[in-house]
Amino acid sequence: MSIYDVTVAFNDLLEPVQLKRYTNGHYLKGQWVEGSYIITNITAAVMPFTGPNEPKLEGYEGREVKEFYTEFELKQADNSEGKPADILIYEGIEYIIKEVHNWRNIGRCYKAMGERQ
Repeated sequence: MSIYDVTVAFNDLLEPVQLKRYTNGHYLKGQWVEGSYIITNITAAVMPFTGPNEPKLEGYEGREVKEFYTEFELKQADNSEGKPADILIYEGIEYIIKEVHNWRNIGRCYKAMGERQ
């Protein structure tokens, strides 16, 4: 554990969140099965975005953005492979992951910026 382990600060703030992740299509017994979303329960510290380093979410100005801190590795869209971003469902509202920052060098977590859909 790092001397600067930030996860300790978030422990009391963890809330249940649902992760909605797209799985790739695949062949099953010679037949193509389309990809689909799978929902998994995780925990995250959820905060409204208020920092000075507001992400440049081009084309999405004026929309609600939240910060999610979680030990679970989240994924943003990968356009080169055609993979959509993860979606977090918090209080019944979907937030698409726009940015992910690996904070594992200062704790066991990832910081993600999610935009309300």
